[in-house]
Amino acid sequence: MKHTMREHELKTWPPYFEAVLEGRKTFEIRRDDRGFGVGDTLLLKEWDPRGSLTDFGGRYTLREIRCRVTHIVPGGQFGIEPGTCVMAIKLISACTEGEDHKPIQSGERNVTLFQTKP
Repeated sequence: MKHTMREHELKTWPPYFEAVLEGRKTFEIRRDDRGFGVGDTLLLKEWDPRGSLTDFGGRYTLREIRCRVTHIVPGGQFGIEPGTCVMAIKLISACTEGEDHKPIQSGERNVTLFQTKP
């Protein structure tokens, strides 16, 4: 059966978001409840679980990165829990508050794209 490529929007906590952006994290471990497939796009939206002064449930930071799924190891083998999958990912674009996604060239990491305001 042929897989129809899709985009999956996922919350990502700040330390893991930074690690993907900087190229130190090239995989995602997720519950396989969406039918992830090779070639799919992951839209990782940075989620701060601490929230703000008025929202105790967490908040989006408006930073996003897009990644392509290049390989999947399904759960139930190699010590991976059934119903979970490990996806190899490749960073393809990134954006900050209200900006368009900027493509990331192979091997290029633009961490200054996300400087925080004082």
